[in-house]
Amino acid sequence: MQNQAVIEAGASVFVVTMMVSVGLDLTRDAFGRVLQQPARLMRGAAINYVGVVLFAWAMVKVFSLPAPVAAGLLLAAMAPGGPVGAV
Repeated sequence: MQNQAVIEAGASVFVVTMMVSVGLDLTRDAFGRVLQQPARLMRGAAINYVGVVLFAWAMVKVFSLPAPVAAGLLLAAMAPGGPVGAV
């Protein structure tokens, strides 16, 4: 039980560290470019929030995945930016 707490704390510290490091890399110019091209922002958001989830749902249906695998795939697809964050 104690090992689990250490692992969870370590994972939390890792995630927060990664998020802060990505945030520190952003500049005002980067935000400005996003605001100058709102259509691209909306397209990217639509792909992340709708397209990826629909694709994952289709994979679950087409391949008749077991419930635990289907749940994991759908949860990963619903994480904004997770599956296609680098695209």
